[in-house]
Amino acid sequence: MHKELIPGVDERLETFINKANERKVDFIIQLGDFCMAEGKNRAFLNIWKSFEGRKYHVLGNLYG
Repeated sequence: MHKELIPGVDERLETFINKANERKVDFIIQLGDFCMAEGKNRAFLNIWKSFEGRKYHVLGNLYG
């Protein structure tokens, strides 16, 4: 989702999570580059955590 780069991303994630919960989907997958692991992103992570089913993360860009 590129939290730090995309305007309105909190609202977009909340809309997605609400719809996924309403439809009772089996699981959701986050495909990388979600957000930086910083305290300022805690509310954003809490939106993700509000999904009632299984949640999976895939790593974003790897350097090395």
